[in-house]
Amino acid sequence: MPTCQRCEEPAVLTSRKQPFCKDCFIKFIRGKQRKVVQSLNIKDKIVDVLVPISFDLSNTSYVSFNNAIVLLDILINFSKSLYKSYFKITMLFLVTAESSANIKSFYTTLKERYQFTNIDIKILDLMAFIRNNESLYNINVHNNRATSFPSVHKFESFEDYISSITNTSTREDLLFNIHWTVIKIFAYLHNFPTVLYSNSMGNIATKILSNIVKGKGIEISQILEESQTLEIADDEKKQFSFQAFYPLKDVLNTEIFQYIKLLNLTDLLPSDLQRQYEIINDEETGSNNKILNVKTATLNQLINEYFNDLEKNGYSTIVSTVVSTGSKLAIPKGELKECPLCGFKMPGGASKWLDHITVNSPCEDGESPSPSSSENHNPQLSGNPLDICYGCLVSFDTAGEKFSWPIAEPVSMSEKEILNEYIISDDDDE
Repeated sequence: MPTCQRCEEPAVLTSRKQPFCKDCFIKFIRGKQRKVVQSLNIKDKIVDVLVPISFDLSNTSYVSFNNAIVLLDILINFSKSLYKSYFKITMLFLVTAESSANIKSFYTTLKERYQFTNIDIKILDLMAFIRNNESLYNINVHNNRATSFPSVHKFESFEDYISSITNTSTREDLLFNIHWTVIKIFAYLHNFPTVLYSNSMGNIATKILSNIVKGKGIEISQILEESQTLEIADDEKKQFSFQAFYPLKDVLNTEIFQYIKLLNLTDLLPSDLQRQYEIINDEETGSNNKILNVKTATLNQLINEYFNDLEKNGYSTIVSTVVSTGSKLAIPKGELKECPLCGFKMPGGASKWLDHITVNSPCEDGESPSPSSSENHNPQLSGNPLDICYGCLVSFDTAGEKFSWPIAEPVSMSEKEILNEYIISDDDDE
């Protein structure tokens, strides 16, 4: 049996080609969070942090919950060791009405396990993103042009709304945009100075690579930027800023699973996610087993599976290289404007750029081809023209006829009442 290289005790696992005993592995993972903790504003006695957790029955919910459990364990342990300071943690669960049943029991179990009282919980129905059906627009994409017109479709629930997207990869992308938007609005309306995302190194690497493949590379630097902003309608500053960190960005997916196993954190998982954890991490068939159907998998799932295979086969440095390279990307300089659909900043609309590089019609004999222009587009294309980013141009072209989307506008404090209507429950209800 190999011995731990740090203390010479018997090793229980191998990570990054190094054998670890239980105690040294836990210290190794928690030690990677010190830089993030040192970056936070610890001047005040109470450090308010928002930890968003996706639990909306999507493909990413299982991963999000696992990561969040590890992050919460690390934060609570750090909070107990801080001198004259502590974290006040607010967990924001992004749920659908059907997926909210297990959250309250998880919260009760969490408080009993740690005996830590500085944890609040907010359970937000993602139907809040729609706000009301009158604010939704159908997005029509044709010949690199996007137009919008009021939607005639009515949605009774968020499940009904999101299932109207016919393409699974597009559904996953737009669900990310919904999460991203709701989290930033919630942080502003409740005045959170810091948001801690629970994405691991593998999750971030997957997002970086998939965004590049989909032509959304400009979003990478904005997602990983430590200083996040939100356009505000009724504030003199016109922008709300908060700190955004990824404390687990140096932790591998396989290390997340091992951390949960060694500390027996599976008891915190809802019952359906516990079963999924057991299937994926069945020791008899190998850690992190594949349960992916390649024919129906999304691009993000395929890329994530690729990075998981790299980790298992001892090539984790490739994953860290992707993350470190993506973290060095910067937001483009010059005048930028927000895409009215996803809210990400863009240097200019995608349509003009595509017109410049695309030839849509044949040229006459003796003439050289000319770039496409608006004259070549369908004259029957109706609705109000939208100048959107390339990522949205691709996504909404494959979303389906029934799918609708709210046109982005600056956020106002009046939306706090709207958002509060979709808070299913919180700590005050206990």
